[in-house]
Amino acid sequence: MADWTQLDTNGLLPGEPVTSAKALAFFENPIALAEAATDAPKIATKNLSGSGGGTLRFGGLSTFGGARFFLTGAETSSNGSTLSINSSTPTGDGAAQSIVAVPANARFVVHGYWNKITGAWFAVWFVSSGTASGRATGTLSKGGATVDEIIFTFSNGQIYVHIMPDGGESAS
Repeated sequence: MADWTQLDTNGLLPGEPVTSAKALAFFENPIALAEAATDAPKIATKNLSGSGGGTLRFGGLSTFGGARFFLTGAETSSNGSTLSINSSTPTGDGAAQSIVAVPANARFVVHGYWNKITGAWFAVWFVSSGTASGRATGTLSKGGATVDEIIFTFSNGQIYVHIMPDGGESAS
């Protein structure tokens, strides 16, 4: 395991010599960061989970650059239902976009990613009924505002969601 070395920025000014201690820190610090060494800055992670029927909202995303999401669930009626994704900003909700139409009494698994900068999202999905699988894409509208929530909607059954935003928040 590499050790974290806190460098004094005054020693990094133009004209300052590059010592072997500085060179070792430049080599070891990225490794120490990845290994979560003592005193190393922490890489921010956030995990959000929820379950239910209807609409699940995952907020507090305004400081993040995007998020991975994983969903599983079961359609429990004889009607079928559509799993959709949406975003919310301080000015209101955008238009819901379909990820997958789930037939009656089927189970599904969805893995996807949302890029906050562009609004683009993609999801790959598998539905147990007839072993259907596919990929869906779209762009969540920001309407000039910062996206603060990702919303998943599934009306006829139960969904379980795990969402992992990408960096941007203090680890403390």
